[in-house]
Amino acid sequence: GGNGQLGSGNTDDLGDSPSETGDGLPTVSLGSGRTAVEVACGGEHTCVILDDATLKCFGNGGNGQLGSGNTDDLGDSPSETGDGLPVVDLGSGRTARRVQAGAMSTCVILDDGTLKCLGFGNQGRLGSGSTATIGDTFSETGDGIPVVDLATNKKAVQVSMGVVQDPVEVRAHVCVVLDDATLKCFGAGNSGRLG
Repeated sequence: GGNGQLGSGNTDDLGDSPSETGDGLPTVSLGSGRTAVEVACGGEHTCVILDDATLKCFGNGGNGQLGSGNTDDLGDSPSETGDGLPVVDLGSGRTARRVQAGAMSTCVILDDGTLKCLGFGNQGRLGSGSTATIGDTFSETGDGIPVVDLATNKKAVQVSMGVVQDPVEVRAHVCVVLDDATLKCFGAGNSGRLG
């Protein structure tokens, strides 16, 4: 829980003693009346799609992967849980359909089938056409998050992120299933992982 990625309002580890299992394991507060429909756990952060199709992320925000427009960690203090945990601005009128969290990055399929990715952009893992970090400034939230160009008139239906830690760096890639059942991948291509 070192960066708040457990959403417990502190940085404690949980589940490492018998008293922190079963009824002793606290429920993550997502906000008044809100429940989770999908969760994605990255290297040091967690993202949750709620029952109203909004997205909340908490944990290590060092590369903008939480979509908060800064590099602050979230979920590591009581004021950053429940209603105090901000909803990720995905753009005007946009909601989340699917989410995937990786090492220092997050990708979200929106309600219109477009894909947006945030965080560390090294190796092209955000599909933005550059290696720039996205989401670490306020201008890179909402409509300022670029849509990944998947192809003309193609929509994303599923996204998955992979990561390999080697002695020098973290290598990451993303694969997306499109609405015509084709697959596209981007990011680190070591060992032929992009097909």
